Order: sequence, then structure tokens, then C-alpha cells
Amino acid sequence: MIRSFRLREGHAGRAAAGSSPIRVLIADDHPLVRRIFRNHLNSCPDVFVVGEASSGSEITDLVDRLSVNAVLLDVQIPGSDALATIRTLIERDPSIVVVMLSAYDDPVFVSEAIASGARGYLLKSRSAGDLGSSLRLAVDGYTVIDDELITRLVGRPRETGTAHPLARSISST
Repeated sequence: MIRSFRLREGHAGRAAAGSSPIRVLIADDHPLVRRIFRNHLNSCPDVFVVGEASSGSEITDLVDRLSVNAVLLDVQIPGSDALATIRTLIERDPSIVVVMLSAYDDPVFVSEAIASGARGYLLKSRSAGDLGSSLRLAVDGYTVIDDELITRLVGRPRETGTAHPLARSISST
């Protein structure tokens, strides 16, 4: 399960009604991972995978050339410091949405990524089925974080029915 939070008032985002299409760049060094994410995202009605990067050096060039409005960024893409990449992308275009994808669940890095401007942090171990919904929520102004990470970031999960009022499960959208 993925949780989404509206953390940033005024941060660039689009309203759900009449939202514009998402033009996404997938940045991951594993071709199989890119293909799986591309195939799934291309089945989403308003998501278009317009490019893929396999190294950090390709990311900013492709974002500029392809008019990307969202980036799915692998934490450990070669030739890139993920946190610096997030900051660079957002400095160049504050409306761009960066969602981290990782096999690593280090809560310190998750916090640093969000503090650097990432709009989400998703584990690769989760279902690809949540990816399109998570990306849409991020573009609509929410910060999306894998449930497993929320537990590690804030401690023991609350009992059912007592979720924080800002939390909203993707499955309830």
C-alpha cells in the first residue's frame, strides 16, 4: 500500500479534474526495470513515457529535450548523486515532479530525498500496479511514500481507522 500526503502548500501540482497528461522520464540503469515500468505506465490513460535514461548524465538533457513533467528516478543510477539530481531538476524547473524508485528502504535517505524536493519515494518491491496512481497523486501535489517506509520513518503504524487525517491510501482514491 502507498500513502499520500499533501505536504507542500503552493508546490507546483495540478488539480485532479481536467489534469494534463503526465510526460514521464524513467531513469534507471536496469533495462528490464525500465521496460516493466514503461509497459505498465503506457497502459495508464494519461501517462506517456517519453524517454528513458540509463545514466545520470542523460537525465537533465532528456528532461529538457522531451518536455518532461515527471521523472521516476532510481536512487543508484550510475553517474548521478540522486539528491543533487533532484535539486538540479527542481532548480531548473520548479514544476517538475521527481519520484524516487528504490530497492533500498533507508529512512534517512527517504527523508533527505523528500527534503531535497522529491515528491515521492516508492520501493521497487511493490506492485507496478500502484505506479500510475502514485505518479498521478504526485503530479497532483501529493507526496507519496511506500507504506513500508512510513512505518520505518514514523514508527509503529496506527490501528485501523486511526490514520493521520492527512494520509490517504491509494486504494481509497
